[in-house]
Amino acid sequence: MKRALAIALACIGIFIVVTVVSVITGYNSLVDTQYDVYEMESDIEIEIAARHVALGGIIDAITGLQEHYVEVYTRITAARGLYDDAVASGDPGDMIAADAAQVQAISDFLAYVVIEDNLDLTVDAAYYDYIDAIQLAEGLIAVARQDYNEAVTTYNTSVRKFPKILYASLLGFPTSFDYWRMGEGDEDIPTINF
Repeated sequence: MKRALAIALACIGIFIVVTVVSVITGYNSLVDTQYDVYEMESDIEIEIAARHVALGGIIDAITGLQEHYVEVYTRITAARGLYDDAVASGDPGDMIAADAAQVQAISDFLAYVVIEDNLDLTVDAAYYDYIDAIQLAEGLIAVARQDYNEAVTTYNTSVRKFPKILYASLLGFPTSFDYWRMGEGDEDIPTINF
């Protein structure tokens, strides 16, 4: 009888140890997969922020270039208007002022042409750097989305399997995470035309 009781107690003890070890490893596994999902979601947010910064850089570069173009265009247009007004008035003083304005406009234009060659190098390089940064960010976002969705699949599958389904419900784990779905048109990399 003592032997049977000892065997029964040993079996109960082994069952309790196996159950406790199973609960601990199941809990730890759920924690690991849950935090993998959180980490992958954070990676997506980081890459989206990087894309946002690159888009801001393009806007700044375009704005600066447009201001430069507008300034040269405005000076040439003003000089031409002064010449037309001087011809219409026939006043030699207006003609002198129109001539000076045209000389200045030509000078500005020639300086612009010389600067534009160098400006094109720096602006083009800046545009291409920003475009490359955006394309890289889009690729990294796509990879981060894929990694996130794989982590969600791992978690969702894990939490639905026995015995983890019991641990998840008893220990308050989410029953599932949603996949990262893109909005309409988000599957395309943005096209940037200048």
